[in-house]
Amino acid sequence: MNDSTTTAKGMESVTKRGSAWRWARRTLLSLALLATLTGVFYTVENWRGRHAWNRYRHEAELRGRTFDWQALIPPPVPDDQNVFKAPNMTDWFVRDSLQGKTNPFSFSPVTSGNSHPSLAEITVVPSGTQHGRGETNRVLQLDDPRAAIEFRKIIEATVGPCIGAARSEDLLTRRLPEEIRPAQILLEAKDVPTVAALAALTTNAAASATLRPHWARFIDIKAAGSNSFTVTLRTPLMPASDYLKHADAMTANLDLLRKALERPYARMEGDYRPFGRPMPDFVQIRSAAQGLAERASTELLLGQSQEAWHDLSLIRDLCRLLRSDKPTTLVAGMIEVAVTGLYMQVIQDGLRLDAWHEPELAAIEKQLAEIRLLGTVAAALDRERVAVSELIENSTRAERAKIFGSRSRNFWDKVTDPDTLLFELAPRGWLYQNMVVVDLLEEKMTAAIDATNGIVRPREVESAKGAAMKSFDHFGPYTFLAKRATPNFIRATQTTARNQALVNEAIIACGLERFRLARGSYPQTVEELSPDFVKQLPRDVVNGEPLKYSRTADGGYLLYSIGWNEKDDGGKSAKSLEEGDWVWDGRKASGVL
Repeated sequence: MNDSTTTAKGMESVTKRGSAWRWARRTLLSLALLATLTGVFYTVENWRGRHAWNRYRHEAELRGRTFDWQALIPPPVPDDQNVFKAPNMTDWFVRDSLQGKTNPFSFSPVTSGNSHPSLAEITVVPSGTQHGRGETNRVLQLDDPRAAIEFRKIIEATVGPCIGAARSEDLLTRRLPEEIRPAQILLEAKDVPTVAALAALTTNAAASATLRPHWARFIDIKAAGSNSFTVTLRTPLMPASDYLKHADAMTANLDLLRKALERPYARMEGDYRPFGRPMPDFVQIRSAAQGLAERASTELLLGQSQEAWHDLSLIRDLCRLLRSDKPTTLVAGMIEVAVTGLYMQVIQDGLRLDAWHEPELAAIEKQLAEIRLLGTVAAALDRERVAVSELIENSTRAERAKIFGSRSRNFWDKVTDPDTLLFELAPRGWLYQNMVVVDLLEEKMTAAIDATNGIVRPREVESAKGAAMKSFDHFGPYTFLAKRATPNFIRATQTTARNQALVNEAIIACGLERFRLARGSYPQTVEELSPDFVKQLPRDVVNGEPLKYSRTADGGYLLYSIGWNEKDDGGKSAKSLEEGDWVWDGRKASGVL
């Protein structure tokens, strides 16, 4: 190899090494520039976010809003004054306190005898024919518009007073089967109808059923011959006395609960960090309320009003476990709303069955007047807002990821999930910007609730909903966390408003019943109730105006709120919360299915 060739190859090698070095140097410079720009970007975004949050927080504090989480933490209380330090209370009612815990307020009722009794035997005869009545209870004409109503009355009279039970069979006062004697019905018709045609009797009757309009779904009609049919109950019934006998299994535990709730405070032990604090066992609390509600309604069915009031008042006392320690969550607030719904059902059962007496009605009224569901839920929303602020300001990235991060397990899932990727890489300043969005939205939402006067303004709630949907319509760095952290405020507010409306109606309903017991009939106007029968008349939660009331031709009454649509629909209820009026059923029952 000659010298010129060697020299050329050496120059080529030097040139390649020079190019590699220049490439490496450019790459390092690019990475350094990228790191610098990234650092500047994070610094600027963190400053912008912190500045936006501090400015908003200062303005909000001037409006009276607080962001001090520590002020919401309940102070320690003496053990002998703490409900949760009473025997079994922590194990029963603190979440995760005892894995695999059993339900202390459940039992297994056993139906004895025939729980699907025959209710009626129908014989079809040609229209206009002469026939002897014999043991026939009633003669109906299939084409008579009143036939459905008469048929309902016959069935209700056969069964007698009943109540629905959520966790067991429906309950009745009579023994099965010896006290259920099937009604004998002659049905005049041009032709023998089909089973489907007879089923129309129950469908039409449902529209005017006295208490439970869905009762027709539980009736079975079957052919028993060429011109005869039998009517049986599809769902089982259980004698109320049998139910209470089985419910005695709860008595010892209920006595422990009553004794514990005599203590003035309810504070769970634990670390009261946001979203890490001890939580009530919502399932157990709701289960206890359901058991108490069923037992109280059963006692009412049997005329045991004092015992029913004893259990009813305990349902209300249970709510202390949900709200006594200050950092209440929205979930806890909504469980209280649901438990209040069970409480209201017992009151309604007693009024329908004419079971409450004056002393119980007065006591119920007093307890109802203390219920402020709108204030409870508004406070819960405000505390959750403070909790989110505290969490984002003072938690580590790992703690935030545990609460708000994606459930994605692998790297690829995280990379392909924009929310998770943003959460993993976002500057803290973006989290502050999200906090501003969350707080502004919840400020608009809670402004629609006047907790002091017990009024909610649906239009403002819907406006807040529109603002939230607009904010969350498009993916963005300033809303990705806010979208996750903002609760379903609309549904929570609607449900709370409806149940508070029922509470207000129940106060008037108790006053109306007390008036009827004293005067023999219901008043012409609710104003006649004050002050002797209702100390202070509650208003409609929707507009603050008097609730709608009128007497009905059958001696009952109609009482209702105009509901979420803010329109008087004449006392017509609807399936959805957004439509129709929120109606209190003031009709009486001779028998209920």
